[in-house]
Amino acid sequence: MQFVDKIDLDHIVNELYASVVEQLYRNAIPWNALEAGAKFPVEKNQMTSLNKRPLPYEGYYSFKEVKHKPKEVKPFTLYLYKLTFNFKTGPKSKQQERTYEYDLFIPRQLPGETPEKPDEKKNTEPKKEAKT
Repeated sequence: MQFVDKIDLDHIVNELYASVVEQLYRNAIPWNALEAGAKFPVEKNQMTSLNKRPLPYEGYYSFKEVKHKPKEVKPFTLYLYKLTFNFKTGPKSKQQERTYEYDLFIPRQLPGETPEKPDEKKNTEPKKEAKT
């Protein structure tokens, strides 16, 4: 049964990953929670197998910034975060832990700002017309 529970947990983590990515794109996870590395608990109702059997795991997920570009935070910055899911099962004396890690690229654009594209350099010189 432990092997089946692990397979079911793998499946649940894949679904949770998709849900977290969707929440990020909808801005449902506050930016300050990402920066603080807050731990988000996984609800008991999310911990059920495909055949609706409750799994013996308790867990949470959290974010940790790896790096961002450009190095100075600008109106448009691209972040690399590590998304980690942690689960525990069993009595404290024989507790087993399972960890899943994913890399996420998260763009952050402050309101009213747009990212500059490399080919859109600010050019103050008027264009020269070709002589024919």
